[in-house]
Amino acid sequence: QEPVEEAQNPSPTPVISLKIKNVKLQICEQVPEETFSQSALAAIKLSSHDIANEDTLLSLRLSGIGFSTSSSDSQTTQRFSISRINLSHSTGELISFLHNVKMQSSVKDIDSLNQDALLARISSAADVQKVDIQMRPVYVKLDLLKLDDVLSKSGGLSSLLDLGNSIVSTSTVRSSSRKPEHPKPRPRSVRFHVSPQEIQATDHVDALSGKINARIAGAFVDVVGSTCSVKLQCSPIKAVYRQEGLGVVIDRVKLEGPLLPNQTETADVNIRFKNIRLEYLPTPSEKDLDRLLNLLTPSNNKYDEDDDIMVDTLLRQRRQGGVLRLNVDEIESSFEGLAYTSHLSKLVSELGKLSTVAKYLPEDDRPGILTFALAKKLECRVTPDSTMGEFRLMAEFLEGAHVNVPSLMAAQILSLSLSRAGKERLIGEVLPSNL
Repeated sequence: QEPVEEAQNPSPTPVISLKIKNVKLQICEQVPEETFSQSALAAIKLSSHDIANEDTLLSLRLSGIGFSTSSSDSQTTQRFSISRINLSHSTGELISFLHNVKMQSSVKDIDSLNQDALLARISSAADVQKVDIQMRPVYVKLDLLKLDDVLSKSGGLSSLLDLGNSIVSTSTVRSSSRKPEHPKPRPRSVRFHVSPQEIQATDHVDALSGKINARIAGAFVDVVGSTCSVKLQCSPIKAVYRQEGLGVVIDRVKLEGPLLPNQTETADVNIRFKNIRLEYLPTPSEKDLDRLLNLLTPSNNKYDEDDDIMVDTLLRQRRQGGVLRLNVDEIESSFEGLAYTSHLSKLVSELGKLSTVAKYLPEDDRPGILTFALAKKLECRVTPDSTMGEFRLMAEFLEGAHVNVPSLMAAQILSLSLSRAGKERLIGEVLPSNL
């Protein structure tokens, strides 16, 4: 008899559909203590007792949660959606998604959200996994005084970070009672040094190829201090993640402030950014290294032909660290008067109290991230008062590089001009830049 060949087709993935109506999570300063008898536990209902607002530090509400899976011959698709997402504290909202804001048509397939605030699709086929995430416009209100009060009641930001570290450190799997086996001694052999590029290439081949595409229909951020506030508005945000790195694109960003309470006039400071592109790569390319050398020493000498120990050491360090590129096509800004300086300085000091988390970040033996920033065009208008008039600053191709550890900074400007009242020229170009 001939052997019967087994079917090579894998068993089909069962279809799963899960729906949750409401989820509520509260972090409270004081939780009421209650005792239940055995009969009361049998008749308990899925309803939470009302907790006073003053006892609630943070509250997270999710509604309309849905999860489903479907499979075809060679592809499996998973769908996850949330209709409403709201994070709030005792006096107001912290993060919410806007359903009544008209979204730009440039965001593709945004209509597929329907009434969902977040929609994620995960499709897997062979060795490729693709994730598509879409979100409605998000509104973030950072009340600095309230956030400081919430953090202080919970023991401070340092206590929360230490608590998270302790949970991670103690959540280990206990070993069995039997004695561990002694590891076999390694045979002596010659080991060759492998460059990070080769390690990354090997991991890229072995790992599952993943693609992540994320779109946020817009962002509105309000930073509220004790005396003033600052508003930030963003057009649709598009993010792409691949094995090579991460990229984020924003068409337009508007920043205005400081705004006093009950102020209806235009803010004294207005800044607009056009065509922002942010890229992160785990290792720099040769073009990035050449760009860094051109910023450090803008000359025509070829470093490949010279034996420079400092340059070799710098390049060796940079090849082990990541690189962050920030490109902005155009920046337009206007500053009216000088009364805003005191309000902004106080807002910055209040914001600095919440950002002192550097010592709690995990240590990394790799060199610091190399950051490139490029603004192709800058226009700044400053009017200190009516007597001095308007000062106009124009610049092109402002470029800078920065590394935090070891400390390194370099910058260059292709052209720069400063004029007063549109007639008096204070700073200008004497010789053409191409000489």
